[in-house]
Amino acid sequence: MQSLRNLRTLRSLRHRNFRLLLEGALISSSGDFMQNVAQSWLVWHVSKSPVAIGVVAFFDTMPRLLIGALGGAIADAVDRRRMMQITELAFAAARRDRFVGTDEASLVERLGGLRIAAVRAERANPKLTYPEDLAEIERLLVGEDAR
Repeated sequence: MQSLRNLRTLRSLRHRNFRLLLEGALISSSGDFMQNVAQSWLVWHVSKSPVAIGVVAFFDTMPRLLIGALGGAIADAVDRRRMMQITELAFAAARRDRFVGTDEASLVERLGGLRIAAVRAERANPKLTYPEDLAEIERLLVGEDAR
C-alpha cells in the first residue's frame, strides 16, 4: 500500500501556488453554491413554484453555456502572457494609487477611462440590491398572482 506522500494524485499539493489556487477555487465555489441556494430559496419563498426555481436555474446557466464557448475561443486566440502582463500592470496601478473599488465596473472605469453608468431597473426586471427591494419584489409577484 502506498503512503500518502507517494500518491501521484496528491503530488500537486506540494506546490504552494497550486494550494493557493485550490483554496481560492474552493472559497469561490462555496460562494457560488450559497448564492444558488439563497436564490432558489428566495424564488420558492416568493412564488412557491418548483417550476419557477427551474426557470431561474435555467436562465442562470444558459449565459455561461452560450458565452463560455465564445470566451474560450477568444482566450485561446489571445497571447496569454501579454494578457497577464496587462492585467497585472492594471492591478499594480490600482494598488499603487490605493484605489478601492466596489466592483469590477469601478475598476474598469478607473483604469480604462470608460464611464460606466448605473441605470434604473425596469419594473419587469427589478434589481435586488437593498433589503427593501425584497419587499417590493414580493409585492410585484404577489400582485401578478392576484390578476
